[in-house]
Amino acid sequence: MAIKSEHHLFEKAMGYMMISSSFIAVLNLCVKLAVQEISPWQLSFLRSFAPLLLLLFFLLGARCYKLLKPKIPLKLHLIRSFFAAIAQLSLTYYLTKASLVDATMLWCIGPLFIPLLAKVFFKQKILPIVWVSLGIGLLGVGFIIKPTTGIFDPFSLYGLFAGVAMAFSQVFWGGNAEKGGIFENLFYLFFFSSVILCVPQLFLWKEASASLYSWQGALLVLAIALCSLGNQFFRGRAYSFGKPYLLAPLLYISVFFSAGFDWLIFKITPDAWSVVGFLLVILSLYLKWRWSSKALKRPGLARSDL
Repeated sequence: MAIKSEHHLFEKAMGYMMISSSFIAVLNLCVKLAVQEISPWQLSFLRSFAPLLLLLFFLLGARCYKLLKPKIPLKLHLIRSFFAAIAQLSLTYYLTKASLVDATMLWCIGPLFIPLLAKVFFKQKILPIVWVSLGIGLLGVGFIIKPTTGIFDPFSLYGLFAGVAMAFSQVFWGGNAEKGGIFENLFYLFFFSSVILCVPQLFLWKEASASLYSWQGALLVLAIALCSLGNQFFRGRAYSFGKPYLLAPLLYISVFFSAGFDWLIFKITPDAWSVVGFLLVILSLYLKWRWSSKALKRPGLARSDL
């Protein structure tokens, strides 16, 4: 009975994770459409500030503001938000030129780097199979960032920074995320990210684009806010029912949605570099996921070994 119940919870976690992945694809689509008219700095700020306003209106209307009392040290909220802000800004710059499918693939590479960062900062053990999967994944990333003149397209570094920054955010967040509620995590993520992205604009701010005052611009910003909330909310729900390192590969469902948007809206199909890179990254994640799933049944195995 316990095994059946655990299986049911994991299925529920997978469902929430797939919903979160669909929000990622729509979010990136809205950002790509908006960044053609709105500066990346302004759009990155609005990507945090707009969902923060919606969340505040909801919590005040429902009188649930007591849920914002932090159970996690504010320092951890700030560190997580700092790297999340870097990731948002990098991805927004990347979307000014990159296809949706490439941007989404690089956005989702965070799980590849988490074991490596955990070893560097927390001295956690990395088993041989994890090194193998990491090597395959990094080779895939090399293909995604488009080898051109014998090295790579430098502009792709923006997309790479986005994925690495998200990995930093998750590593420093660690197991503390489970100690706070969903609304606490959402509020402080969007609050600190808004502050971090707003400060440079106090010195660099230019007049807001006229697109912000049009109904199309307003709708895009509203869609970005709703998708940001949806992505974070459903991912938080998924992680409350299942292990993040087992659910992370489902993020790549968003890549298929993004490829569909590229084809339908922008008439773009993935090139050979992207396809090969995507397959290598998926193989990398599958090897680690397969081993981790079996390893959970082995007695005496440390969580850090996964």
